[in-house]
Amino acid sequence: MWAKKLWWSLRLGLVSIEYWVWILALSLFFILIDLGHLYLAFGSVIAAETVFCVLQRIYPEFPSAGEPDYIMDPDLPVAENGKDLLDRADIINQLSSLIIRERPSVIALTGGYGDGKTSLLNLTIGQLRKRDLDQRPIIVKFSPWLPGNSSALVMSMLTSISAEIRNEYIVPGLSNGVLQYGKALLGMIPKAASFKDLFSEASQQEKIRQLTRYIARMPRRILVVLDDLDRMQPKELEVVFKILRGSEELSSVTFICSFDESELASILRSTRRYQNTTKFIKKFFQITVTIPKIDASKLKEFFQTEMSRIRSRAEEERR
Repeated sequence: MWAKKLWWSLRLGLVSIEYWVWILALSLFFILIDLGHLYLAFGSVIAAETVFCVLQRIYPEFPSAGEPDYIMDPDLPVAENGKDLLDRADIINQLSSLIIRERPSVIALTGGYGDGKTSLLNLTIGQLRKRDLDQRPIIVKFSPWLPGNSSALVMSMLTSISAEIRNEYIVPGLSNGVLQYGKALLGMIPKAASFKDLFSEASQQEKIRQLTRYIARMPRRILVVLDDLDRMQPKELEVVFKILRGSEELSSVTFICSFDESELASILRSTRRYQNTTKFIKKFFQITVTIPKIDASKLKEFFQTEMSRIRSRAEEERR
């Protein structure tokens, strides 16, 4: 049974053949080097590459690669390296230019459900990743509606930022700075007030300055992508706004937030009953980019193209 499971895992690409072949080959390489068998050691590396090439020729389907060939469109967001099917290059270029040249603290990307906000964000990120290193920001993709509570949300977001920075640079003390800043934010949340007992005596401003000093060392801008704010619970959404309120202190960070403006205002009404929540939201965003509605004729064209593809696929399978 174990061999059968391994076989199917290999065929589906869940277990990488290349990974295990090279693990074994390199282990053998160092053992042989230690024993003084230099030629045999290098022979093991050559043998590993040969085995991998042979396996690919015998079983070209594994390890599996590329996107699955769906019969029906799964309606997933366009990937970072995907195609701009809706001709939104102007908006993608506008967002990229804002992030690199204007460097605002916060950008709002608004549009209705199904208008393609996530796809547009992915395409913008894909374009930014292609830029030269000195212009390419450190990109942190974060889904704020996944953490279960306010404290988890704060620490998860800040830890994600820290992790992305550490992937590219060594910044001693960064983790501690993130922790102190997170604690300062938690101290502003009513239900997390008990966390204050764990804090140092330093002021909130000092904790923020400590983190900003570490982040300021970055030679590149940091882009934090907060998608689907309109899926959050009201209390967690208030926490996100507290983070955005302090974003001016993090001068090297740009937050880009996507949401349906009317839905977001509706969510906030449960915590801000006596406020105009639409005006409240606008206070937090220096720049708002609104996605235009998808042209109905374009949707009709996509539908006809997809139906033709499905019919052709069905005819091929009948043959």
